[in-house]
Amino acid sequence: RLDPLVQAEEIFPANCDGRDEEDGPGGLAAVCETVRRSGVDERAREVLIAISNRNILSMLSLYMEGVRRAGVRHSVVVTLDSATTKHVQQHGGVTLAHEHVLRAKGGGTDGHSTSGLKFRLLVPWLKVGCNVLLSDVDVVYLRDPFQSSPPLLHRDSDVEAMTDGWSDETAYGWHMALLAASEPSADDGEALRTPQQAADAAAAAHTLLATWSVGSGGGGGGGGGGDSAA
Repeated sequence: RLDPLVQAEEIFPANCDGRDEEDGPGGLAAVCETVRRSGVDERAREVLIAISNRNILSMLSLYMEGVRRAGVRHSVVVTLDSATTKHVQQHGGVTLAHEHVLRAKGGGTDGHSTSGLKFRLLVPWLKVGCNVLLSDVDVVYLRDPFQSSPPLLHRDSDVEAMTDGWSDETAYGWHMALLAASEPSADDGEALRTPQQAADAAAAAHTLLATWSVGSGGGGGGGGGGDSAA
């Protein structure tokens, strides 16, 4: 990490007085409070984050149960409406809710409409110094992704990403072409599909997520879940 947003010697969580609009209700003070409640380790500063709305509560329940069984200690769901916040509070177990109302451009609340919101929603967590593992809700954890032995994260880059690909070629998003579709498809050569992304609290990660959020339709309050295209 060449340019961390929060230095190792700084108090964590940091920048808790930030009040930018992108930081959500309560600003960074609210994010810092959730970080403290989650008990994020001050040295590793790692937290698992998923984003969900009321459309996928049954799937969210399975996700949170998997997180609990895998022994993940620092888990947060960024909720996009009050119904989802209440659901996480009642059924989340170790997983905490952090409400940040944001709506995709056009007002849609389906997974495709809101998948791009996650990049913008992660920015406040990087600002306070968290190293974030962003997860789709349709992911099942069998082990703690933050475990150190054996390590499941490389931790050698500002951003790590996992794709749905099953080989070197498909990991780059060219699976439809490799399947030799007889007719051109809108899915041919689609962008990387990323059920999981790990972003360190570094300037490079912040810039990348901010760029993605502009290109993927983040706008003003509601929605989402499911697979995502980065």
